[in-house]
Amino acid sequence: MPKYHVLSVKEKLEIIRTIENGAKKSAVARDKNLPLTTVCGIWNAREKLTGGTDSDLKRCRMRDSAYPEVEKALLLWLKKARSMNLPVSGPLLTEKALTFADQLNCPGFACSNGWLSRFKARYGIVGKVVVVRLLQQTRRRC
Repeated sequence: MPKYHVLSVKEKLEIIRTIENGAKKSAVARDKNLPLTTVCGIWNAREKLTGGTDSDLKRCRMRDSAYPEVEKALLLWLKKARSMNLPVSGPLLTEKALTFADQLNCPGFACSNGWLSRFKARYGIVGKVVVVRLLQQTRRRC
């Protein structure tokens, strides 16, 4: 058995729910074969852990972005573009992120492919091709 066991967010949320239901921290630590300090640390970080999205459940750490303002602006722009059925590609997202970083005065921001893939994973963005216009045209013909 490994010396250290890293708990996923899902496992940490289970520990929090168990304690909220009335179990003692020491009993939970014994049941899960964890040190009491680990269980207390999870309990103290419960607000941060319960604030995540469902896509974060497999993660082991809850890390925020280094540039949350840029991500917030890009996400708002993306939602607006999607609501207008505009096709949004990776290079377009990169260009917009750099534009928002300049506008928000974030000098150290670098929009790499890694940043873009983590941004998409954080917010559950999938690169689906917008085919609404084609669907509308075929409906008119039928």
